Amino acid sequence: MSSIKVLIFSIIFIRSIILNAQEVPAIVAYDTKDYNAASQNWDIDQDCNGLTYIANSNGVLIFNGLSWQLVQLPHNKRPRTIFVGSDCKTYVAGYEFFGYIDNSQRNKPTLVPLADSILSQSGQEIWAMYGDEKQIVFQSFADVYVYDYSTVFKYLPPENIMLGNAVNNEFFIPKISGGIMKFLDGSFTPIEVTNQFANKVKVAAVLEGTNSSETLIATQFNGLFLLNSNIVDPIQTDIVSALKEDQINRVIRLKTGGYVIGTILNGLYVLDDKFQVLFHINKSNGLSNNTVLALYESKKGDLWVGLDKGINLIKLSEPERYYYDKQGKLGTVYASINHKGAMYLGTNQGVFMKTTNGSFELIRNSQGQVWSFAEMGNNLICGHNNGTFIIEGNGFRQISSESGGLCFQKINDSTLIESTYRGLYLIKYNDQKISTIKIEDSEVLLEKFVLNDHTIVGYHTYFGIYDIDLSENFTKVISSKITQQVEGQDINKPSLLNYLGEIYIYSNNLLYRYREGIIQTVDKEEKSRLLKVDDFSEIKARIIYENLNRGEYNYNEIKQGSTKKMIVSFDEGYKLLNELGNIEVAQLEVDYVTVNGVSFDNLVSNSLEPYQNDILICLKSDNSYSLNDNIQYKLLPWDNEWRLLPANGKLNFLNLKHGEYTLWIKSNGDERSLLKWTIEPNWYESWKGLVLYLLFFISLVLFLNRKSKLKMEKELQKLEVEKEKEVQKERLKVRADNLEIDLLHKSKMLANRTMTIVQKNKMLNELKQLIHDSDSKHEKTEKISNQRIVHLIENNINSDHDWEIFEKNFAEVHKDFLATLRTNFPEISSSELRLAAYIKMNLSSKEIAPLMNISVRSTENKRYRLRKKLEVPSVVSLSDFIFKL
Repeated sequence: MSSIKVLIFSIIFIRSIILNAQEVPAIVAYDTKDYNAASQNWDIDQDCNGLTYIANSNGVLIFNGLSWQLVQLPHNKRPRTIFVGSDCKTYVAGYEFFGYIDNSQRNKPTLVPLADSILSQSGQEIWAMYGDEKQIVFQSFADVYVYDYSTVFKYLPPENIMLGNAVNNEFFIPKISGGIMKFLDGSFTPIEVTNQFANKVKVAAVLEGTNSSETLIATQFNGLFLLNSNIVDPIQTDIVSALKEDQINRVIRLKTGGYVIGTILNGLYVLDDKFQVLFHINKSNGLSNNTVLALYESKKGDLWVGLDKGINLIKLSEPERYYYDKQGKLGTVYASINHKGAMYLGTNQGVFMKTTNGSFELIRNSQGQVWSFAEMGNNLICGHNNGTFIIEGNGFRQISSESGGLCFQKINDSTLIESTYRGLYLIKYNDQKISTIKIEDSEVLLEKFVLNDHTIVGYHTYFGIYDIDLSENFTKVISSKITQQVEGQDINKPSLLNYLGEIYIYSNNLLYRYREGIIQTVDKEEKSRLLKVDDFSEIKARIIYENLNRGEYNYNEIKQGSTKKMIVSFDEGYKLLNELGNIEVAQLEVDYVTVNGVSFDNLVSNSLEPYQNDILICLKSDNSYSLNDNIQYKLLPWDNEWRLLPANGKLNFLNLKHGEYTLWIKSNGDERSLLKWTIEPNWYESWKGLVLYLLFFISLVLFLNRKSKLKMEKELQKLEVEKEKEVQKERLKVRADNLEIDLLHKSKMLANRTMTIVQKNKMLNELKQLIHDSDSKHEKTEKISNQRIVHLIENNINSDHDWEIFEKNFAEVHKDFLATLRTNFPEISSSELRLAAYIKMNLSSKEIAPLMNISVRSTENKRYRLRKKLEVPSVVSLSDFIFKL
């Protein structure tokens, strides 16, 4: 069924309801898109936990009031019948199988087979199950089986059979050929009196009669019979002839009395104990399909109907009654009234009057938008889009051509004020004549208004609340002002009420009091007190429906009689409430819980491990029809905000931290705790963890302290090493300085020694030259003596001993210099080594010549030859090259 968009526009008082009228209980329709399975539904039952099980062609459907589950059976077997045993297990059977649904893993129910050894390869399809506390009987059209909750037994009836039933702890099984048998302890005993049924009389059902001494027999095409002792009496009522044509398929006895008969061709009938029709529900007035395959009365008293196409839930337990206008004849209801015992509806298609058979007839010439009704004397006045009219029987006579009769308020029995598209009008009834007068200076359009003495408080769609003062005779507007907002709140589609001279406004779930142009919010305490007053029924009704999120409202209240009725429009008709404030709110419970995807039996009594922090909570409801978007939830302390409950009732919480959690539900303003659980902390988040953290911290402090001490010790050792290095460095520096001083000293000694040799050789050369000069002047004897002297001088000049001393001193100053030259240049001569040594000492050619006892020119020649041997490039100075060696 499409979601109900409720538009209430009137509370009416109706004196009587004809039981066979077309108003029927609320029908909730579920199609294949809702339950996601096949269209055909063969049997229905409800388990001890309130879950509804349906044998669907695709498997077993489980409905918890909010969400559907499909249990697909092995090898795609089709279940044909469902039965909840005395052990609260749900048994299911079909072609060659019988078993029960295992709900130990509630999120993943499975079938447990019980009779494979008997049914496998039997070719039998089980179509019915029934039983008592001790046993379950399940049968095909050929065989009967008994399960005593431990073992399955097979029994062969004397002939082919129809589907049986348990009646007052007795099992009755009809025969296809006619007649009925009792089945007891494996025996089949014919009931002789039923043999009078002809072979063509097919018994559809056997069940309790209206008293304990009677048994009702329902046949497919031959009506109803009562079995009493040895007499079978046909039931003679008006409905029997219709049932013969409609083909009875299923019948159940209601707990409150009466019967429901499902047919193949024409929907279902709800009968009282006298077999009078309370409701006939078929496709034309709300049922999804006319072929009824299964019937079941829920624990709450509602009726589940399995259809050839879909599933319907008929709310027999609720007082609301619905008129389903499948053909769209009525349209949307905007106004309603009970006048002279007749019910009138004003819709967007005209005025309709309810006839004695429950149907509606259009008042002739009333086509168009109807806004309101009012009674003035014995006259019924109608505010129409085309003007104002008086309804006389089935006639529709215009009394004003001013379009848009939006709202009426009564001044007295003979005078009304009417708001129209162009302002306010007075309607007067005098001497059997009705006249209309325009109220002067009233041009404002008021969608609705109330009258308090000579003041009108009305609502304009765009400008808000108007306050209009009228003259003493109501013919002229004295003053008019607008109050658009209240404490920052917009007044939107309000309800207006005059109670004991006070004007009250209800909008957006807030109640206001209007006094002399000032709108004040009524506090909760006063609001609660006022809503207990019967005269507040208009606002009370709106609050109830608004809290249940059932629509928008615009009231036209007419008081008449003592019985209160309320008409509520929805997409395909209207619904009729017997009493205000009787709307039932769904009671939510936990269906099942999964933790990390695994079913969890008892969330409350078990503390969850830290890793068990992905929790799915599936809720169920005892009244899915009452569930609405205004039911909210919050999980503390995970979230402090109220959130709308998902339509399927499934709440998924992921990655929850450790702690205590409470799931709260708020419905119709009432808050309650639904579920509590605890997630244990990780070891490192618990007291053990804190102790370990403390020990770790202490150990860390000790470790860091020890490490700091070791570091300080290392630093001290490092400082000592550094200090030792500095001392050693100082020592080395002193030693180096001493060596440098010693080297300098030796260099000076070498230089001095060299200069001494230079001076000595210079002196000897000069002496030699002097002797040589004197040789030419003296005689030969003297000449011989001089030659000896010269020879002695030359030996001293070229003495190797001097070179050895020089070389030794030179080596102490310039280590490895001479060895490096010999190694790198093996062809170098001794005189060339001596020349290189003198160059190393930075001696000039002039200073080198006496040391080598040669001329300066010869020294330059030697330098040239030395450059060649050392392969010194021409661009490089020989002295620089030697200095770098």
